[in-house]
Amino acid sequence: ADLKAAAENLEAALKAARPSLDAYDRLARTLRLFASTPFQDDAAFQTAYADAQAVLTQAAADEEEADAANAALRKAYIACLVAHADGTAIDATSFIANPNFEEGEHTVPAQEFNVYEPEGWTVDFASDGRATGYKHIRAIPYGTAYDGTTPERPDEAWGGNTLYFRTNWEAAHQMRAWQEIALPAGHYRLSVGANHLSGTPSTRSSYLQLPDGTRHSLWPAGTASWETLTQEFELEEEGDVTLSFGFTTPGGDNAVKLLIDHIQLELLAPDYVSDYLEALSEAKETRGQVEEAAFPSVASAIDKAIGAGVDDGEEASFTAATDALREASRYGRSACSIELSTGNATRLIANPEADDGTEGWAVTQVSTLDKESYKGIQDNYFDGGDWNAQAWKASMT
Repeated sequence: ADLKAAAENLEAALKAARPSLDAYDRLARTLRLFASTPFQDDAAFQTAYADAQAVLTQAAADEEEADAANAALRKAYIACLVAHADGTAIDATSFIANPNFEEGEHTVPAQEFNVYEPEGWTVDFASDGRATGYKHIRAIPYGTAYDGTTPERPDEAWGGNTLYFRTNWEAAHQMRAWQEIALPAGHYRLSVGANHLSGTPSTRSSYLQLPDGTRHSLWPAGTASWETLTQEFELEEEGDVTLSFGFTTPGGDNAVKLLIDHIQLELLAPDYVSDYLEALSEAKETRGQVEEAAFPSVASAIDKAIGAGVDDGEEASFTAATDALREASRYGRSACSIELSTGNATRLIANPEADDGTEGWAVTQVSTLDKESYKGIQDNYFDGGDWNAQAWKASMT
């Protein structure tokens, strides 16, 4: 307790003497987050990344410089998202310790039975002490039998091990493996492979917990099959999230088995960037339908909205640009509807002269018409043909 208190006092003293420590930590997290980005070949992004690294290694840099470098790097990342126009996700799994349960030796904590602690994870375990066998929390190799369970690997990318929970069928248990993950601000998507093999837990401790205490369940819907569970979440500022897997059991002929593996984390484009990219795609599609000769002002308005872009990378600027694009698209759709009302709409039909064969057309078989389908329609509707004689009837393709 004294050592912990001394460490806390030292940390407080350091922060008081060097307020930029928090800013340095934020910058370090962002650099780590973008280390595996697919945009490393982009010159502007490379420059921002190198500048941020330089600030991180400068002993004389202050909090303002660290935060400015952080903001510049994130702006370069968003600019790349827009340039590629596909909302590319960035792999952020490296923030999770031992996500596939492949790393290091599995140490045995001060607990009995077959309860091991995978590297990077904390294990909570409690039992009422009955029937000391068949209690497991451990990483086991795929294809190896444990207590009658031989898990099969869904995909080679999942590695060689899976995290295995198994209770005795008589005793009551509490089992959990968890870790806290420090993340920068951003929009994330978590995915987890899970297989609830058997049993009925009394409570489920498999969840993602956000800094504000909100919990999202990570328990599979079915049993005896692998499921990929996904959860998106947003952090408005950096913070710690808790990733937990496990359950409690009431005991009494109720052996619960659970497998966990292939945990992945992705950084997604912010919602305001995704909205902008969607509006940009819609505006480009609408522009392709607007006849410039017939509606030059509308075509010009759409071109202007598309070409405006977003220079500063700020959320407010993206929102304003998105609104402008959607408004321009509405003008374009109105122009197309006017063309329809005046009969000038042939160009909206793909390959109207069949110059390119059946390109743009679906080829199908139309069933033969029959009298029952057209009760109440007068005979002269069919160009004077004799309905009863069915002189007009034919098969059409």
